[in-house]
Amino acid sequence: MADNRTMEEILQAPTEGYGDAIVVPDILVNFFDIKTGLLSLIQAKQYHGFESNNTHDHIRSFNRITSTLKFRDVSNDAIKLMLFPYSLEGTAKIWIDKLTDTISNLVKTFNKKMTTPATVKAVEETCVIYGGAHPYYDCIATDSNISSAYATT
Repeated sequence: MADNRTMEEILQAPTEGYGDAIVVPDILVNFFDIKTGLLSLIQAKQYHGFESNNTHDHIRSFNRITSTLKFRDVSNDAIKLMLFPYSLEGTAKIWIDKLTDTISNLVKTFNKKMTTPATVKAVEETCVIYGGAHPYYDCIATDSNISSAYATT
């Protein structure tokens, strides 16, 4: 069977299963702070978004710095997600700030359009499946037993 896809389609990166938002996981410790020395270390290697900047080098450097950090009861992913915006400057910083606003607006718009208020009925103790409306405990289908399954000993 011949593969009739174009080269662009073959080389397309998979996007299925990837999240759309940058979400920092909850930190469950009572006291957690990021030291100013750590912030200055991150900010010393900022990515500006220029054509001459290499994004892969920036990510490698960022991962190298953050992989040395260990905080009790705080995941390394949470640390990276908190620190990453500080590693950006210029157009890259503007882009990530707009991205956050865009995602928030998208979620609000989606919730407004897709969330429809539904009426909720109280649960009624009647069975309407077999022989018309009657109390569920008098249903012929269950032999007038609340539970039709019995355990034998």
